[in-house]
Amino acid sequence: MAGPATLLFAGLDISPAREFVATLVDPARHHRWVLPCVGRWSTATAIVAKHGHPERVEASDLCLFSSIVGYLADPRHTLEELEVRIPGDLARFTAGARDEHEHAAGVLLTVKFLSTPPKNTHAQELRTEMWRNAAAIRDKLADGLRQQVDLMRGCRYDVADVRDVINDALAAPDPQNTFFYANLPGYKGGYSKQYGAAETRIWACRLIAEEFDPADARMWLDSFTESPVFAAAYVHHGDDQAPPDWVKLGAFAAGPDRVDYIIGNRDPGDRLVVRKGLGGPPRQWPVYADQDITPESVISFEQVDKDTCLHYRDLFVHRLGLTKAERYCLMLIDGRVTTAFGLHTRDIRLGNSGWVGEVFGITVTSARYARLGKLFMLALTSGDFKRWVLANNPRLQQAEIVGISTASPTINHEGKTDRGVMKLAKREPRPGGGFQLLYQGEFRTDTLPEVMRRWHAEQAWVCRPGWDGPRLPQPTATGQRRKKRKGRGASTQQQPAVTEGEPA
Repeated sequence: MAGPATLLFAGLDISPAREFVATLVDPARHHRWVLPCVGRWSTATAIVAKHGHPERVEASDLCLFSSIVGYLADPRHTLEELEVRIPGDLARFTAGARDEHEHAAGVLLTVKFLSTPPKNTHAQELRTEMWRNAAAIRDKLADGLRQQVDLMRGCRYDVADVRDVINDALAAPDPQNTFFYANLPGYKGGYSKQYGAAETRIWACRLIAEEFDPADARMWLDSFTESPVFAAAYVHHGDDQAPPDWVKLGAFAAGPDRVDYIIGNRDPGDRLVVRKGLGGPPRQWPVYADQDITPESVISFEQVDKDTCLHYRDLFVHRLGLTKAERYCLMLIDGRVTTAFGLHTRDIRLGNSGWVGEVFGITVTSARYARLGKLFMLALTSGDFKRWVLANNPRLQQAEIVGISTASPTINHEGKTDRGVMKLAKREPRPGGGFQLLYQGEFRTDTLPEVMRRWHAEQAWVCRPGWDGPRLPQPTATGQRRKKRKGRGASTQQQPAVTEGEPA
């Protein structure tokens, strides 16, 4: 689920970690889910998405972002209780808000604006974008807030320090029914370094607590060692924070020289090891450059790290900006890269969808084959690609996968590359013009060699204007022919030009 936190709040635990934490919860035994340092609510969201029962969540934190989500979701509270006051010109971020979600989104945008000092060109441009397009950005954030709050509605949230929450959890009358998880601050100063000064300007009743020293994490966690509470924690930069008798439940490579762990005060039997794609020089394949493509040409896919994928993407299109996906992939023809693309599968793993999301797909521009992008979409919806996805993502093999879903902005009513391969599922107007299109295409049963032969017979003849090299003849039309026009205008009817085609 896409919430507002991606833009506004720097989370600490990586995606597989929070989903793994959700598997540690036993709803039949754990009736209280105590989640201090809830941050951007990502772990809480993963737990409730898997098990339901938001009323079992007892979340807390000290920062305004967490508190706004919590006060919207907890029926005991109202936003007015937070006593947030937006001064002067900054009120533009909340002006015209139509409901409490839009007002809350405006407050969060204010925090982001204040916590982005204009130290460099990028920060200056970001502040300018937020200032000029405050209403549009706020509306998008509000949509994410509504989704997140709807999922968590009924939970309990309090502005509280993690040390107080630990003491309360240990003193609870039913510790054997309590699940505790914390992602403790991993550096001195915690969240206050990022948002403290900004929040102080607009949040009069902000709880001021003594800063948490990461060196004390081991001491606080050790208080659960002999407790009936099932306690787990995310620890950073090795296992120095882990008490001696705790068990490593998950290991996550978070950098070239960094491994983080999820640890527990008992062993439930589950284990997870995740190796993320690390930075460094990308793996190299040659880029397609208008070489001959035949019906026997071979389509293949490679799942690669982020750096490698974005290296090729940036070769194909200049300054696209940040693009985030869960899986980074390449499509190759005869060993040459034609497309860099990213996939999203989290909704499938959570059981919320049967569609593999195509986050982005950038195909090299070919003058010789104007519809190379169409070949990519045909390959992406083939039976062989479904089999490739399942082979490379074992966690999806128990799910029911329907097909590919992709959304994109466009100035036209339809997307030329997707049209004819996928079905238009939704079209929404965009502020300022154009449309946001959602296309979906169910997986077929064909193989990649069959895809290549089909595309070569139907699409490969189309070249871009200006191509003066070898070209294929236009295929003879089959089936019912168009009736010849009669009367006025018959002599001016034009035949389609060989060089016209769809952009890849």
